[in-house]
Amino acid sequence: MRWLALVGAIGCGRLGFGVAGDASDDARDGATDIAQGCGFDLCDNFETRTLAPVWTTSTMVSLDTTRAHGGAQAVHLQSAALAVGQSQYVELGEMQTLAVPATHFWVRGWFFLSALPAAGNAMELVAAEELSGGLGDYVVVRSTDTLLYTKFVAATKSAPAVIPSDTWFCIAFEVLRATNSTGSLALTSDVLPQTTLAPTQTDSQTAIQVIWFGVAFDGVNVTVPQPALDLWVDDVIVHSAPVTCAD
Repeated sequence: MRWLALVGAIGCGRLGFGVAGDASDDARDGATDIAQGCGFDLCDNFETRTLAPVWTTSTMVSLDTTRAHGGAQAVHLQSAALAVGQSQYVELGEMQTLAVPATHFWVRGWFFLSALPAAGNAMELVAAEELSGGLGDYVVVRSTDTLLYTKFVAATKSAPAVIPSDTWFCIAFEVLRATNSTGSLALTSDVLPQTTLAPTQTDSQTAIQVIWFGVAFDGVNVTVPQPALDLWVDDVIVHSAPVTCAD
């Protein structure tokens, strides 16, 4: 089960954090910036001094000026080398936008991955999960392809292309929630073909509530030794209406 120690939720409503062009002290100090130039349920370009109160993080997650998709900094996630069967979750998570479940939502992010997982291993890049119970919907990166995966019924659909390493790329992940087989998952990207997994179950009565970005390896998906990886995440959007890589 992944690391989970969520910060207390703040008030609901449209949330924007560190919005470009906002020079207020509150925004620079990481305080909530309500819908100034954002227009989405949540957007963050990580130009603040802190990830709190919006984000929860595991160890080896920090704001970093080494590289950024836009602006001066991004979130840097560093995973250690793993032995066969070893699990590790180095992640950035939030549970505010799904606290009142939307039937349909989109998650968009820009990513810079130092290297692909070792051949035979699978890494969760984006996840929408239950708060407890361990089930969810995922974008999974492998050395041969990129998968849409729902753990509720163990269904997968492959985007028959590999994400690039050592450069920025975009993923937009769409989830149509359903506790029966009427749901769907979809992926659009600037580097991958559009891919849809449907019809399928994508939720449960427990309800998915947490969105994760990161380098996440379940031990069952580490079939060969896994070298250390670095991931940068930037320009994140979560919204209850369509978003694309152009937003």
